[in-house]
Amino acid sequence: MRAVIHAGLHKTGTTSFQRCCYHLQEELLKQQIHYPHIEGQAHHNRLVGGDDLDWLKPLVRTTRQNVGESGCLLISAENLEYALHTDKPERIEKALGQAGIKDVIWVLCFREPFSAYRSVYTQLSSSAHNLKLGRASLEFEAAGRLIAANGTLCIQNRFHLQRFHFNYPRLIQDLRLRLKGLVVGMDFELFTKQAQAPGDLLISALSAEAKCLSELSDNLPTHTNRSYSAKQVERNYVHRFFAFDPSKHEGEPDYIKQAVKARLKKRLKAERKIEQLFQKDLEGWEQAITPTEELHQLLRR
Repeated sequence: MRAVIHAGLHKTGTTSFQRCCYHLQEELLKQQIHYPHIEGQAHHNRLVGGDDLDWLKPLVRTTRQNVGESGCLLISAENLEYALHTDKPERIEKALGQAGIKDVIWVLCFREPFSAYRSVYTQLSSSAHNLKLGRASLEFEAAGRLIAANGTLCIQNRFHLQRFHFNYPRLIQDLRLRLKGLVVGMDFELFTKQAQAPGDLLISALSAEAKCLSELSDNLPTHTNRSYSAKQVERNYVHRFFAFDPSKHEGEPDYIKQAVKARLKKRLKAERKIEQLFQKDLEGWEQAITPTEELHQLLRR
């Protein structure tokens, strides 16, 4: 039996994929894939919280009972991205090994870095818990330059340190040096936009009958992230900075409007510069992606 760990990255269709797998748990079992329901959640981000991994042992026993020795335990936890630079992946492999799984495959999905950054930047604007301090704010150009220089963006929220990765070749090389299991990279476009259901390529490679998610059901759950314009994103950051709750006011005061206008102007002016900087400093990100045919062969081994 083997374990396949889908570790994000964020903003690559993970939520949609998880909901599909959660919804189709019984159908996946027929394909010798066990996608466990943990604490009533579609994701498996429990892997990230705390140091205790003993709960993996009964999970592996359940998987063995459900799919047998030739089956697969499929775990999907995008918050593992935050811990990929720590010893958490090694400890997960060790815990799975102690539970009887020696064959571990790590799957990471990669999105064009500038597109990924814009999506992360938008997400961080939309929820107060995404930043530790109630009035904390990101600035598009400054954060973009930091990513181009370091390959990562670290944000402390109210629960943990969020570490978003953008230098994919460096990340995947580091993981391959440290981990015993196979580490593969998937293309976001193939994983989501060029598939009938998110993760079709991954599931078809793992399933006993080479069936993808869209072939297992005609009624897959859908998930669409809320779309924000650039102006609304900057407005979100301004509202947070000034602790302004629009639901408690009729309209915005002039100082809010002026701050939004100034941030938006600065961002629009910087966007092309940051995109070009990413193209230069994060050039060759596609090298982290495993070719589709090779990926299929590796996952079906």
